[in-house]
Amino acid sequence: MGGGFGKLAKRSLFRKFGVGRPLFRKNVNEGYERLRAIEEDLGSERRLRGNLNKRGAKAADDNHPLVRHLAQKHGGAIDREFAMVIGSLQVKKGKIIGELDKAERSRAGRVKGSVRLLSAGSEARTRLRKNQKLNRRILSGDNKD
Repeated sequence: MGGGFGKLAKRSLFRKFGVGRPLFRKNVNEGYERLRAIEEDLGSERRLRGNLNKRGAKAADDNHPLVRHLAQKHGGAIDREFAMVIGSLQVKKGKIIGELDKAERSRAGRVKGSVRLLSAGSEARTRLRKNQKLNRRILSGDNKD
C-alpha cells in the first residue's frame, strides 16, 4: 500500500467511522463514543491488535477476521489506520490470545506504546493525538523518506 491510502479509501474511512482528521478537529466526542462502543464489544479484551512496522504506516490487516467482525458490527470500515490507533491485542487465527507486553510492543515497532481507550487521562489523550498526527503525516505523504 506504499505510504498510505488512496483518496477514496481515506474519504470513506473518515466519513464512515469518524476516525482520522475529524477525530481531533470537530469530532472529538463522537470519535471517542465510537471507540468506546468497540471497546465494550471486545469486553474485557480492551484492545484491537495493531501490528506496526518501523515507520508506523502499516497496521492490522483490513481482512483480519476480528477487524472484519468489528467493522460489520459497528457499521463502518475499521481500516488500517483505525486498528493502528487503538491496537495491541495478540491475535492468532482470529482469536484474541492475549495482550502484547511493553517489550513486545516496542519490538513490533509500535508508535509511542499503546493507548487504552477508556483511560481519558491526559497522557492517553496526548499519546493518541501524537499517533493521529503521525498517521496524518503518513496519509498525506509529508514524511516520505
